[in-house]
Amino acid sequence: FYKKGEFKEAIKEFRRASYAEPDIALVYYNLGNIYLHLKQYSEAKREFQNALKLLENKDKDEIVSFSDRITTELLMRACSKNLEKIESLK
Repeated sequence: FYKKGEFKEAIKEFRRASYAEPDIALVYYNLGNIYLHLKQYSEAKREFQNALKLLENKDKDEIVSFSDRITTELLMRACSKNLEKIESLK
């Protein structure tokens, strides 16, 4: 839905995913991107903060492979960058 530009449907699907798997930061990151695209900045900020909180609290023992560490770091940077963007729009 996201790639098709069907953002309301994408939000519904990511919401369902967040209820089913509440510990997956990528779900909240994707929600944040949708809200950012829709210029719903407070919602976007909330979702990026949710993603960051999950990533920051991730047990270091869970991040076993190099690719996991890189993915986590890149996702954290992307969330932080988008939060900065939202703050600059206010």
